[in-house]
Amino acid sequence: MDGNALKRNLTLQSLAFAGNDDALVPGAWLDAQGGFSRSTRYALAARDPDFPKPIHLSTRCVRYRAGDVKQWLQAKAERAAQAQKGE
Repeated sequence: MDGNALKRNLTLQSLAFAGNDDALVPGAWLDAQGGFSRSTRYALAARDPDFPKPIHLSTRCVRYRAGDVKQWLQAKAERAAQAQKGE
């Protein structure tokens, strides 16, 4: 899948998951929503205790709860806004 097709697919997934906080989303969706790479996702998971916990469906299939991702991103944005006000 080329880059443009992947972006279109992730955009369609975003619309599908928008209203369902219990949806299980792939890591690529989390990366797209957060604006980071897979390696950054792994680093954040290792060092940030608030990072959404993965749900292992099988040994090679990991998903995240959409509501946990949205909540984490919102908290991250709020912390950044507070830090900007404090400067």
